[in-house]
Amino acid sequence: MNKGNAEVLIHYCEDKLIQNEHFKEYVLKNPYFILLQLNDELFENQLKREKKRIVHAALYQKRRTNELIMEFRRLHLPSDQIVGLKGFFLQDTYWPSNQIRFFGDIDLLASQSDCIPIRKHIVNCGYGVSGVPKCLIRFHSKKGYFRKYLHLSLERDGFLIELHSNLNHIHCGCGPSFNCDRMVEESIIKTNGDQSYRILSPIDNILFLMYHAIKHLSYVEQENAVLSINLQKFYDVAQVIDNEEIDWDLFVERTIEYKLSPYVVLFLRMFTDIFPDIIPQGVYEKVLQSVDSVDFLWKNIFCEVIKLNPADLILGDYSSVPLVFDAYTLAKSCSSNSKKRRIWKKCIENSLRRD
Repeated sequence: MNKGNAEVLIHYCEDKLIQNEHFKEYVLKNPYFILLQLNDELFENQLKREKKRIVHAALYQKRRTNELIMEFRRLHLPSDQIVGLKGFFLQDTYWPSNQIRFFGDIDLLASQSDCIPIRKHIVNCGYGVSGVPKCLIRFHSKKGYFRKYLHLSLERDGFLIELHSNLNHIHCGCGPSFNCDRMVEESIIKTNGDQSYRILSPIDNILFLMYHAIKHLSYVEQENAVLSINLQKFYDVAQVIDNEEIDWDLFVERTIEYKLSPYVVLFLRMFTDIFPDIIPQGVYEKVLQSVDSVDFLWKNIFCEVIKLNPADLILGDYSSVPLVFDAYTLAKSCSSNSKKRRIWKKCIENSLRRD
């Protein structure tokens, strides 16, 4: 972990998060906290009873992360045809070698035409194919559900590889407009030891990471009963910015082009509270001005949650926004994703009628 960014993150936790009543629940869901090396008094006082569970969860995720890394290297995927997304590729490129970034699968981006030979290569390595073109069955404890914006899923012995050919999808009447072909073309080569692979260009990488962090919130993507954001997602972005030269005018331009303004603004609302000196002055304001030009159904909710304290947004404390809190509670109690979507759609429609 970058010492400077790590120290800032730890200070933020101790200064703004620990006293929040939702902190204990947040830590249990995000065992990454164990790697932040917070003050031991924290675990001896507020989290004394939960310490064993937190350590156990962190060790389990660490083991699974190492297993995934070894499996990816075993596959020897064609580096000229794939672009690595998130997880392993962030750790191997931007995280210090003595730190492990938690992740649960391997995400890849490829052009539509390259997906066919990549699929054949992975199948030849012993994987079975789950899903069909432009669909995905993702397995969690051997239970899958469809994700139509992904190309296909490949699974073997509990490992999951997601091969994207299109990063655009529609949720709540709003979808991004990533230029996926250009993202592949502008991807850059990184080498670690004897292994080379491609990752997104710095700006596309930052934008995708910001979008991915926000899209999993319950009021954006209804299938996920998630309201908090793992701290390592903020650290990811900080590391990319610190290690690359960023053209911030182009960053704003592509944010608008990709229709990501609401995602980026909400992410920056939290990110700049943690890292106040990383984003140049004026970037947030320029992106905020462009939000009105984006058509997204959760705009009413956005207008409310953007007013919340950043620490509350990170911890998932939406108690002052009944629409979010009630819909989350209902969705969490549902057994099927289709029912979650129906409930959320009804909540959204009711909020629009109130206007």
